[in-house]
Amino acid sequence: MRNKTKLGALALALALTLYAVPAFAVLEVPVVSVPEGERAALYAEPHSQADILGEYYTGTSLDILGTAGDWANVSIGGWQTDNREGYMLISQMDMTNNSATVAYIRSEMPVARLLEDTKLYDRPDGAPLQDCLAGMRVGVMGETPDGWLHVRLAHDMFGYVRADAAEETGDILQNALMGLPALGYAALKEGEEAVYDQPAPGAQVVYEGGRQVELLSDEGAWRQVRPIHLEVYSGFVPEETIEATFLLRDMLLPEAQPVGAGAYVVGETLAAGLYTVASGDAEATLDIRAETFERTFALPAGADYAVYLPEHAHVTLSGGQMAPLQAEPVTPEGESQWTLSGVRRLLYGVQIVDNDECYYTITLAPDAEEGYYRITSFLEDAGYAGETAWEDTATPLYVWDDPVLVDLSGGEFIELYNCTLSAVWGNG
Repeated sequence: MRNKTKLGALALALALTLYAVPAFAVLEVPVVSVPEGERAALYAEPHSQADILGEYYTGTSLDILGTAGDWANVSIGGWQTDNREGYMLISQMDMTNNSATVAYIRSEMPVARLLEDTKLYDRPDGAPLQDCLAGMRVGVMGETPDGWLHVRLAHDMFGYVRADAAEETGDILQNALMGLPALGYAALKEGEEAVYDQPAPGAQVVYEGGRQVELLSDEGAWRQVRPIHLEVYSGFVPEETIEATFLLRDMLLPEAQPVGAGAYVVGETLAAGLYTVASGDAEATLDIRAETFERTFALPAGADYAVYLPEHAHVTLSGGQMAPLQAEPVTPEGESQWTLSGVRRLLYGVQIVDNDECYYTITLAPDAEEGYYRITSFLEDAGYAGETAWEDTATPLYVWDDPVLVDLSGGEFIELYNCTLSAVWGNG
């Protein structure tokens, strides 16, 4: 069972050197809306002749401090920054379903790639918040008149970088908004799992919790990473300690076609990547024989399972269909009930938005007499976690069991067999 309370001591140590985002309730919120291709101006005063403090893309989150006439007094940025405060026209915001003082602009934020090692600052020409390495991607919320980009990193880290230290990639930001990994995952070499507070020799070790990390940059002698069980921290690892990388752009296969029952060799008759296996109206079996593990999934009718198929694996599908996984995640949001039920396996952070502000409970599905759930890391599917006794990793559930509280992290598969996964907000 993953439980956030088990991370307390580590979190305290990490807080001395890294930065965390506090947990606020996530509510159904209004939306700022501007025409496609335009940006919303942030003014120093509530009139259009005032100085422009910045111009912000659709997709930027706003705290609404108050309203007066046609204008809203807003604040932009996270708790760890000197928030940019000013005024925007209410006409640029869709205020329907206004159940919180937070507004979100729909996503049109471009992605920028850092051209050099730089700092993330709390304000233009301000204090540094953390190191950011060349190759790291950031979401550009807006730009100030004095040449700074107001940016968002994965999982709600905000700040400023110099505009001349970055270039737009042409991509539209989805990762941070949708909870997807910034670039993908990496497997650290066994025995070399240390994550450091700085990208330099002599840096302090701040985490040694496992081989799997989320990859935030992909260039240079050091890589910026985030341990998957400490979702709001980032640190650094030497490039030579990384055994393998799994980039999301390589794992998602939008051009691949679905396949039916048959035998396949990954890398020859089937591309390595993320797939969804649907059993359809009858039972199906997926058998995987990889270099470091063997695994069989027995799917009843109506099941839907996400898997990663590694290079060189021999795969046999008996019944059903296997199609490339679609990164269209469902979003646990609001304080209303949110559930998923049935027989399914999903990659958290890709198929379910990685939300730091909620836990999850698992219960037996209605009308079921028994079931089980299983939480496994991405590296187990990729073959970098060693041989596991697969049957022994499942946790059974029965009608007399109380709800089980779990803490999911991006990069983990959650398998439900006759179970219901429900979001729990705040302290439950």
